[in-house]
Amino acid sequence: MTLPEEREFTLAEAERRALQDIGALGLTPRCQSLGTGPCAAWTELHDAHGQLVTGGWGKGEMQAARTGALYEALEHLLTRRHAADQATVLAVDDLIARMPPEAIACLPGALLADQVEETIACRRYENLHDGPDFDYPLALSAPDYVDAPLRDDSFDYTGLRRYASNSGTAIGASVDEALLHALNECIERDAMSLFLLRHFFHARQAPLHVVSCDGLPADTADLYRRVSHLVDADITLLDISNGPGVTTCLAVSHRLYPHTRPYGAGASLNPAHAARRALSELVQSHLGLSCDADALLDARKEAPDLWARLQPWPRLQACLAMDVEQRLATQLLVPATLAEVPAGDVHSQVRQIAAVLGAHGLQAGFAVVHQTALGTALVNVVVPTFERFHLVVIGNVVVPGQRGQALVP
Repeated sequence: MTLPEEREFTLAEAERRALQDIGALGLTPRCQSLGTGPCAAWTELHDAHGQLVTGGWGKGEMQAARTGALYEALEHLLTRRHAADQATVLAVDDLIARMPPEAIACLPGALLADQVEETIACRRYENLHDGPDFDYPLALSAPDYVDAPLRDDSFDYTGLRRYASNSGTAIGASVDEALLHALNECIERDAMSLFLLRHFFHARQAPLHVVSCDGLPADTADLYRRVSHLVDADITLLDISNGPGVTTCLAVSHRLYPHTRPYGAGASLNPAHAARRALSELVQSHLGLSCDADALLDARKEAPDLWARLQPWPRLQACLAMDVEQRLATQLLVPATLAEVPAGDVHSQVRQIAAVLGAHGLQAGFAVVHQTALGTALVNVVVPTFERFHLVVIGNVVVPGQRGQALVP
């Protein structure tokens, strides 16, 4: 039996478990597939009255996309229902004392010092490496929390909410599976943040590590060609990794879109799998533009507002535009190779990534937000000093943190 990469169960068993969890909540999934291998899937969960509750995307080949969409829809539902379950309200000065010192020295943690007389909801995180456990503001990992804060929470979230992100929140058929996906997502978003800062915000002279079909294993090279055919344009795959250990890739297509540019990103201990994740996500981003689901149509109507929102900040607009073509034409291009390097079982990969982060002085903490009777787990991972600048691509006005400031020419 061959398990899918970074999974603990076959796709058939994973789908069965997701459907059982969804059914136990009294909900019915409705799935819409777009494309034919590689493809994307959009799944909506409806209640007994037929009302839409939430939805989620999946990507990859057909079965993988449909299974992934079930899990993402379930992730969104459980996050909405359980994000504040384990929250405690602390005095801000008490929270500061319980956070890693390096997290207070940079944004967004530095914003806490402006309201030390207030109280704030936080979540406790278990350290994945050798450091102590720590607390962290709940709102930074649960963007919707600020719309209905706990009664004793007196914090003014006007500034902090711009840095709020569900990055690092992931679901899996087990705790380890969810942890692995959450860790990889944190690393991916940090790498994406630094890429945007380096190439568009600071516009530094910096090489681009370009991966062609010749630099990929045969099956991944075939996926590259199929993705290019599907989007009806040439594509570029970049290795945007920051340091050894975990590979992060970015995939873009060279065609004009009447809005912000879609892209795909992915991170993995297996370099070739990072490429597959980025290519598959590019497909999802591209095909999502033609999905007629009401929830997605509403989101697309908001796309022009993102550009207008950033108009006073041209360098932030440059990040949103992500003119990769201009960078390809002006920067040193370095050919890169991404090999197929299986990284072991899911639990082993979690330990490997925690060790890599620890070796670079980065502390990762996790919290199990919710777990179903079947063992399906929703987790949140926080690496306090990771960059959150990637939020500029959804129109947030954000300032680089410590890692981003280090890139200033």
